[in-house]
Amino acid sequence: MEEKYTKALKEIEHKKIFKYLDQNFNYFSIEWMNVIAMWLGNSYSTYNSHNKYLIHVYLLKSYFEFLSKNLVKIDWEDFFKLTEVEIKKINIALISKDLLISKETTRRKIEELETEKTIKRTLKTTKIKLNVYNNKFQEKNKKFIKLMCKFLTQISEDLYKKGIIYNDFNKEELEKTILKNYSHVWKEFFEMILPFWIDWKKIFGNVETFHIYLIVFQNNNYEIQKYLKYNKINITNKKDYMLMHSKIIKKTGINAMSISNLSGIPRITVIRKLNFLVKNGFINIDNNKLYYPTIIANLESQIAKQNSKNMERLSIFVTKIYNLTIASI
Repeated sequence: MEEKYTKALKEIEHKKIFKYLDQNFNYFSIEWMNVIAMWLGNSYSTYNSHNKYLIHVYLLKSYFEFLSKNLVKIDWEDFFKLTEVEIKKINIALISKDLLISKETTRRKIEELETEKTIKRTLKTTKIKLNVYNNKFQEKNKKFIKLMCKFLTQISEDLYKKGIIYNDFNKEELEKTILKNYSHVWKEFFEMILPFWIDWKKIFGNVETFHIYLIVFQNNNYEIQKYLKYNKINITNKKDYMLMHSKIIKKTGINAMSISNLSGIPRITVIRKLNFLVKNGFINIDNNKLYYPTIIANLESQIAKQNSKNMERLSIFVTKIYNLTIASI
Protein backbone atom coordinates (compact mmCIF):
# COMPACT_ATOMS: atom_id res chain seq x y z
CA MET A 1 0.00 0.00 0.00
CA GLU A 2 2.83 2.40 0.89
CA GLU A 3 4.49 1.80 -2.51
CA LYS A 4 1.27 2.64 -4.35
CA TYR A 5 0.91 5.97 -2.52
CA THR A 6 4.58 6.75 -3.24
CA LYS A 7 4.00 6.21 -6.97
CA ALA A 8 0.92 8.40 -6.87
CA LEU A 9 3.09 11.28 -5.60
CA LYS A 10 5.04 11.13 -8.88
CA GLU A 11 2.05 12.37 -10.85
CA ILE A 12 2.95 13.33 -14.39
CA GLU A 13 2.33 16.95 -15.41
CA HIS A 14 0.71 17.50 -18.78
CA LYS A 15 2.67 20.73 -19.44
CA LYS A 16 5.88 18.70 -19.59
CA ILE A 17 4.25 16.18 -21.90
CA PHE A 18 2.96 18.98 -24.13
CA LYS A 19 6.40 20.57 -24.42
CA TYR A 20 7.84 17.21 -25.43
CA LEU A 21 5.10 16.44 -27.97
CA ASP A 22 5.23 19.90 -29.48
CA GLN A 23 9.00 19.82 -29.94
CA ASN A 24 9.36 16.19 -31.02
CA PHE A 25 6.47 15.70 -33.44
CA ASN A 26 8.81 14.42 -36.12
CA TYR A 27 9.95 11.56 -33.84
CA PHE A 28 6.51 10.04 -33.31
CA SER A 29 4.68 11.40 -36.37
CA ILE A 30 4.36 8.02 -38.12
CA GLU A 31 2.79 6.26 -35.13
CA TRP A 32 0.49 9.19 -34.34
CA MET A 33 -0.72 9.44 -37.94
CA ASN A 34 -1.35 5.69 -37.93
CA VAL A 35 -3.57 6.15 -34.85
CA ILE A 36 -5.56 8.98 -36.43
CA ALA A 37 -5.84 7.22 -39.80
CA MET A 38 -7.20 4.06 -38.16
CA TRP A 39 -9.66 6.08 -36.09
CA LEU A 40 -10.93 7.93 -39.17
CA GLY A 41 -11.14 4.67 -41.13
CA ASN A 42 -13.08 2.92 -38.36
CA SER A 43 -15.41 5.89 -37.94
CA TYR A 44 -16.22 6.14 -41.64
CA SER A 45 -16.80 2.39 -42.03
CA THR A 46 -19.37 2.34 -39.21
CA TYR A 47 -21.95 4.40 -41.13
CA ASN A 48 -20.15 5.25 -44.40
CA SER A 49 -20.44 8.81 -43.14
CA HIS A 50 -18.12 10.81 -40.90
CA ASN A 51 -20.88 13.24 -39.94
CA LYS A 52 -23.19 10.46 -38.81
CA TYR A 53 -20.47 8.91 -36.68
CA LEU A 54 -19.55 12.34 -35.28
CA ILE A 55 -23.13 12.72 -34.08
CA HIS A 56 -23.10 9.20 -32.62
CA VAL A 57 -19.85 9.89 -30.72
CA TYR A 58 -21.18 13.27 -29.54
CA LEU A 59 -24.25 11.60 -28.05
CA LEU A 60 -22.34 8.71 -26.52
CA LYS A 61 -19.91 11.16 -24.94
CA SER A 62 -22.85 12.50 -22.88
CA TYR A 63 -23.39 9.03 -21.44
CA PHE A 64 -19.71 8.61 -20.56
CA GLU A 65 -19.71 12.05 -18.93
CA PHE A 66 -22.71 11.04 -16.82
CA LEU A 67 -20.90 7.90 -15.65
CA SER A 68 -17.73 9.83 -14.83
CA LYS A 69 -19.66 12.51 -12.95
CA ASN A 70 -21.17 9.78 -10.77
CA LEU A 71 -17.82 8.00 -10.29
CA VAL A 72 -18.88 4.97 -12.32
CA LYS A 73 -16.53 3.10 -14.65
CA ILE A 74 -17.47 0.33 -17.06
CA ASP A 75 -14.83 -2.03 -18.39
CA TRP A 76 -14.52 -3.10 -22.03
CA GLU A 77 -16.37 -6.41 -21.72
CA ASP A 78 -19.31 -5.01 -19.75
CA PHE A 79 -19.70 -2.05 -22.08
CA PHE A 80 -20.02 -4.26 -25.14
CA LYS A 81 -22.63 -6.37 -23.36
CA LEU A 82 -24.93 -3.32 -23.24
CA THR A 83 -27.68 -3.14 -25.84
CA GLU A 84 -28.59 0.51 -25.26
CA VAL A 85 -27.85 3.53 -23.04
CA GLU A 86 -30.02 6.52 -22.21
CA ILE A 87 -29.20 10.24 -22.21
CA LYS A 88 -31.18 13.47 -21.96
CA LYS A 89 -33.30 14.76 -24.82
CA ILE A 90 -31.06 15.92 -27.66
CA ASN A 91 -30.98 19.44 -29.09
CA ILE A 92 -30.45 19.50 -32.86
CA ALA A 93 -29.46 23.18 -32.92
CA LEU A 94 -26.80 22.59 -30.23
CA ILE A 95 -25.42 19.50 -32.00
CA SER A 96 -25.26 21.46 -35.26
CA LYS A 97 -23.37 24.32 -33.57
CA ASP A 98 -20.96 22.12 -31.62
CA LEU A 99 -20.07 19.84 -34.56
CA LEU A 100 -20.10 22.50 -37.31
CA ILE A 101 -22.72 20.58 -39.26
CA SER A 102 -25.62 22.45 -40.84
CA LYS A 103 -29.00 22.10 -39.09
CA GLU A 104 -30.48 20.48 -42.17
CA THR A 105 -27.70 17.88 -42.35
CA THR A 106 -27.81 17.29 -38.59
CA ARG A 107 -31.56 16.73 -38.69
CA ARG A 108 -31.26 14.42 -41.70
CA LYS A 109 -28.47 12.33 -40.13
CA ILE A 110 -30.39 11.99 -36.87
CA GLU A 111 -33.47 10.86 -38.80
CA GLU A 112 -31.28 8.30 -40.60
CA LEU A 113 -29.98 7.07 -37.24
CA GLU A 114 -33.57 6.70 -36.06
CA THR A 115 -34.56 4.83 -39.22
CA GLU A 116 -31.58 2.50 -38.71
CA LYS A 117 -32.75 2.05 -35.09
CA THR A 118 -29.46 3.32 -33.71
CA ILE A 119 -31.17 6.02 -31.64
CA LYS A 120 -34.70 6.41 -30.34
CA ARG A 121 -36.03 9.79 -29.26
CA THR A 122 -38.82 10.33 -26.77
CA LEU A 123 -40.24 13.54 -25.27
CA LYS A 124 -37.74 13.54 -22.40
CA THR A 125 -34.86 11.22 -23.31
CA THR A 126 -32.85 9.71 -26.14
CA LYS A 127 -31.85 6.06 -26.21
CA ILE A 128 -28.64 5.17 -28.01
CA LYS A 129 -28.86 1.66 -29.38
CA LEU A 130 -25.50 -0.10 -29.47
CA ASN A 131 -26.34 -2.44 -32.35
CA VAL A 132 -23.53 -0.91 -34.46
CA TYR A 133 -21.02 -2.32 -31.98
CA ASN A 134 -21.10 -5.82 -33.43
CA ASN A 135 -18.27 -8.37 -33.34
CA LYS A 136 -16.57 -6.78 -36.34
CA PHE A 137 -16.63 -3.36 -34.69
CA GLN A 138 -15.30 -4.81 -31.43
CA GLU A 139 -12.39 -6.42 -33.28
CA LYS A 140 -11.55 -3.07 -34.88
CA ASN A 141 -11.83 -1.38 -31.51
CA LYS A 142 -9.40 -3.85 -29.92
CA LYS A 143 -6.93 -3.30 -32.79
CA PHE A 144 -7.25 0.44 -32.34
CA ILE A 145 -6.55 0.17 -28.61
CA LYS A 146 -3.45 -1.92 -29.33
CA LEU A 147 -2.24 0.66 -31.85
CA MET A 148 -2.87 3.47 -29.37
CA CYS A 149 -0.91 1.55 -26.71
CA LYS A 150 1.97 1.07 -29.14
CA PHE A 151 2.07 4.84 -29.67
CA LEU A 152 1.81 5.55 -25.91
CA THR A 153 4.63 3.08 -25.25
CA GLN A 154 6.90 4.63 -27.87
CA ILE A 155 6.69 8.12 -26.43
CA SER A 156 6.82 6.92 -22.81
CA GLU A 157 10.14 5.20 -23.49
CA ASP A 158 11.58 8.44 -24.89
CA LEU A 159 10.07 10.52 -22.09
CA TYR A 160 11.63 8.16 -19.55
CA LYS A 161 15.05 8.30 -21.23
CA LYS A 162 14.92 12.10 -21.18
CA GLY A 163 13.98 12.13 -17.48
CA ILE A 164 10.61 13.79 -18.10
CA ILE A 165 8.63 10.95 -16.47
CA TYR A 166 9.61 8.40 -13.81
CA ASN A 167 7.89 5.41 -15.39
CA ASP A 168 8.19 3.82 -18.81
CA PHE A 169 4.99 1.98 -19.66
CA ASN A 170 4.73 -1.22 -21.67
CA LYS A 171 1.89 -2.01 -24.08
CA GLU A 172 0.40 -4.72 -21.86
CA GLU A 173 -0.09 -2.57 -18.76
CA LEU A 174 -1.45 0.35 -20.80
CA GLU A 175 -3.91 -1.93 -22.58
CA LYS A 176 -4.98 -3.42 -19.25
CA THR A 177 -5.63 0.08 -17.88
CA ILE A 178 -7.68 1.12 -20.90
CA LEU A 179 -9.80 -2.04 -20.97
CA LYS A 180 -10.41 -1.92 -17.22
CA ASN A 181 -11.42 1.77 -17.28
CA TYR A 182 -12.99 1.73 -20.74
CA SER A 183 -15.89 4.18 -20.25
CA HIS A 184 -13.66 6.68 -18.44
CA VAL A 185 -10.81 6.43 -20.96
CA TRP A 186 -13.21 6.78 -23.89
CA LYS A 187 -14.73 9.90 -22.32
CA GLU A 188 -11.24 11.39 -22.18
CA PHE A 189 -10.51 10.25 -25.72
CA PHE A 190 -13.73 11.79 -27.06
CA GLU A 191 -12.91 15.06 -25.29
CA MET A 192 -9.65 15.09 -27.23
CA ILE A 193 -10.80 13.78 -30.62
CA LEU A 194 -14.01 15.79 -31.11
CA PRO A 195 -12.30 19.24 -31.02
CA PHE A 196 -9.52 17.71 -33.12
CA TRP A 197 -12.05 16.74 -35.80
CA ILE A 198 -13.95 20.03 -35.64
CA ASP A 199 -10.87 22.25 -35.93
CA TRP A 200 -9.60 20.35 -38.97
CA LYS A 201 -13.07 20.80 -40.50
CA LYS A 202 -12.55 24.57 -40.24
CA ILE A 203 -9.44 24.27 -42.42
CA PHE A 204 -10.52 21.55 -44.85
CA GLY A 205 -14.28 22.13 -44.94
CA ASN A 206 -15.28 18.60 -43.88
CA VAL A 207 -13.85 15.48 -42.26
CA GLU A 208 -13.72 13.46 -45.51
CA THR A 209 -11.37 16.01 -47.10
CA PHE A 210 -9.11 16.01 -44.04
CA HIS A 211 -9.18 12.19 -44.01
CA ILE A 212 -7.99 12.10 -47.61
CA TYR A 213 -5.35 14.79 -47.02
CA LEU A 214 -4.03 12.86 -44.01
CA ILE A 215 -3.52 9.72 -46.11
CA VAL A 216 -1.60 11.71 -48.76
CA PHE A 217 0.50 13.39 -46.08
CA GLN A 218 1.03 10.14 -44.18
CA ASN A 219 2.13 8.34 -47.33
CA ASN A 220 4.78 10.99 -48.04
CA ASN A 221 5.87 11.06 -44.39
CA TYR A 222 7.40 7.58 -44.67
CA GLU A 223 9.79 8.89 -47.34
CA ILE A 224 10.51 11.99 -45.24
CA GLN A 225 11.47 9.88 -42.23
CA LYS A 226 13.83 7.73 -44.32
CA TYR A 227 15.42 10.87 -45.78
CA LEU A 228 15.90 12.46 -42.34
CA LYS A 229 17.33 9.28 -40.86
CA TYR A 230 19.73 8.69 -43.76
CA ASN A 231 21.00 12.28 -43.64
CA LYS A 232 21.03 12.35 -39.80
CA ILE A 233 18.77 15.39 -39.68
CA ASN A 234 16.86 16.11 -36.47
CA ILE A 235 13.87 18.42 -36.92
CA THR A 236 12.11 19.93 -33.91
CA ASN A 237 10.68 23.05 -35.56
CA LYS A 238 7.20 22.41 -37.02
CA LYS A 239 7.69 24.99 -39.77
CA ASP A 240 10.79 23.14 -40.99
CA TYR A 241 8.95 19.83 -40.72
CA MET A 242 6.08 21.09 -42.88
CA LEU A 243 8.47 22.65 -45.39
CA MET A 244 10.33 19.34 -45.70
CA HIS A 245 7.19 17.80 -47.22
CA SER A 246 7.22 20.44 -49.93
CA LYS A 247 10.96 20.66 -50.57
CA ILE A 248 12.14 17.05 -50.50
CA ILE A 249 13.22 16.07 -54.03
CA LYS A 250 12.09 12.44 -53.84
CA LYS A 251 8.35 12.43 -53.18
CA THR A 252 6.16 9.38 -52.66
CA GLY A 253 2.83 9.94 -54.37
CA ILE A 254 -0.33 7.92 -53.97
CA ASN A 255 -3.19 7.43 -56.45
CA ALA A 256 -6.91 7.96 -55.94
CA MET A 257 -7.75 4.24 -55.95
CA SER A 258 -5.27 3.51 -53.15
CA ILE A 259 -6.66 6.42 -51.12
CA SER A 260 -10.18 5.06 -51.62
CA ASN A 261 -9.10 1.58 -50.50
CA LEU A 262 -7.32 2.91 -47.41
CA SER A 263 -10.09 5.29 -46.35
CA GLY A 264 -13.14 3.32 -47.42
CA ILE A 265 -14.46 6.48 -49.12
CA PRO A 266 -15.86 5.90 -52.65
CA ARG A 267 -13.37 6.68 -55.43
CA ILE A 268 -15.61 9.28 -57.06
CA THR A 269 -15.78 11.19 -53.76
CA VAL A 270 -12.03 10.82 -53.26
CA ILE A 271 -11.34 12.33 -56.69
CA ARG A 272 -13.64 15.28 -55.97
CA LYS A 273 -11.92 15.95 -52.65
CA LEU A 274 -8.47 15.57 -54.22
CA ASN A 275 -9.38 18.18 -56.84
CA PHE A 276 -10.33 20.55 -54.02
CA LEU A 277 -7.04 19.89 -52.20
CA VAL A 278 -5.01 20.50 -55.37
CA LYS A 279 -6.93 23.68 -56.24
CA ASN A 280 -6.43 25.09 -52.75
CA GLY A 281 -2.71 24.32 -52.50
CA PHE A 282 -2.76 21.49 -49.96
CA ILE A 283 -1.37 18.86 -52.33
CA ASN A 284 -0.03 18.47 -55.86
CA ILE A 285 -0.40 15.86 -58.62
CA ASP A 286 2.33 14.60 -60.95
CA ASN A 287 2.16 13.26 -64.52
CA ASN A 288 1.44 9.75 -63.22
CA LYS A 289 -1.64 11.02 -61.35
CA LEU A 290 0.05 10.48 -57.99
CA TYR A 291 -0.71 12.94 -55.19
CA TYR A 292 1.74 14.34 -52.64
CA PRO A 293 1.83 17.31 -50.21
CA THR A 294 3.07 20.67 -51.45
CA ILE A 295 1.96 23.19 -48.88
CA ILE A 296 1.99 26.88 -49.72
CA ALA A 297 3.22 29.36 -47.10
CA ASN A 298 -0.09 30.56 -45.66
CA LEU A 299 -1.35 26.97 -45.22
CA GLU A 300 1.96 25.80 -43.75
CA SER A 301 1.68 28.11 -40.72
CA GLN A 302 -2.04 27.44 -40.38
CA ILE A 303 -1.57 23.66 -40.29
CA ALA A 304 1.46 23.92 -37.97
CA LYS A 305 -0.56 26.11 -35.58
CA GLN A 306 -3.45 23.64 -35.65
CA ASN A 307 -1.05 20.79 -34.98
CA SER A 308 0.22 22.57 -31.86
CA LYS A 309 -3.36 22.89 -30.57
CA ASN A 310 -3.84 19.18 -31.15
CA MET A 311 -0.60 18.37 -29.32
CA GLU A 312 -1.95 20.32 -26.33
CA ARG A 313 -5.10 18.19 -26.36
CA LEU A 314 -3.12 15.01 -26.91
CA SER A 315 -0.80 15.86 -24.01
CA ILE A 316 -3.78 16.09 -21.65
CA PHE A 317 -5.09 12.71 -22.81
CA VAL A 318 -1.66 11.03 -22.64
CA THR A 319 -1.01 12.44 -19.16
CA LYS A 320 -4.33 11.14 -17.86
CA ILE A 321 -3.71 7.65 -19.26
CA TYR A 322 -0.21 7.50 -17.78
CA ASN A 323 -1.41 8.70 -14.37
CA LEU A 324 -4.34 6.29 -14.46
CA THR A 325 -1.91 3.46 -15.24
CA ILE A 326 0.37 4.51 -12.36
CA ALA A 327 -2.60 4.46 -9.98
CA SER A 328 -3.64 1.03 -11.29
CA ILE A 329 -0.25 -0.66 -10.83
